[in-house]
Amino acid sequence: MKKEKTRKNKCPIYLITISTKKHPDMERFVKSAESHGFKPNVLGLKENKTVGHSTGKMTLKGYQGDFGFKLKYLLDFCKQRKPNDIILYTDCWDVIIVGDCDDLFKKYKAFKKDIVFSAEKLCMPQPMSFYKYNWYNDSFPYLNAGVMIGKAGTIISFIEKFWKQDEFTDDQGLWQTIYLENKDKIGLDTEATMFLTTSFTKVSNYIYENNKLKYLETETFPSIVHFPGPEYLGFKKYSKLIKY
Repeated sequence: MKKEKTRKNKCPIYLITISTKKHPDMERFVKSAESHGFKPNVLGLKENKTVGHSTGKMTLKGYQGDFGFKLKYLLDFCKQRKPNDIILYTDCWDVIIVGDCDDLFKKYKAFKKDIVFSAEKLCMPQPMSFYKYNWYNDSFPYLNAGVMIGKAGTIISFIEKFWKQDEFTDDQGLWQTIYLENKDKIGLDTEATMFLTTSFTKVSNYIYENNKLKYLETETFPSIVHFPGPEYLGFKKYSKLIKY
């Protein structure tokens, strides 16, 4: 009898995502995760509310999305784990997993950082801080909070130190602030080794062959693809290239 693969003999990553209701895009994400050896934990299904850019607010400091609930779910989940457990958080409706769990774990360990975030070509929601990043050398210089992986204990310490328990918190803006003050513990996937964010990329740079995605600009094989923003930005166009 073939031995069933378990978390102990396959990959010590705990995958979580958040969806406030069931949706075909959520089901697509779950299917892509399970087909690559992950056991996704979908949190927030009982929220039954609309969140995001349509419900945010303008302040003297600029736009603030009501993404505080994401930080709360992430914090609560990490507190249920051991400090050195590896937590993978991804957005849900606009993310597809294309690489195996054990391969992603090896890539993460190679970074030698407690936490690694996906990165992108757009510096938002703090555009005036662009010069604090290696924008002149890196293919993807700016932090994107749609996908992250790291040690539960380190995630807890940063959220508890920097988050003011405010629902109207833009999680990406908060993590950008944390990153710029803690580069010794937090890294960015600036070459799309693990995570590829599609904003301002070209479809011609994507090759999907033999169940692997290659991004030609960086010559890398990312494990997770994030298509941020509304579908008119190209979600369908990119996602049609990928099987899951």
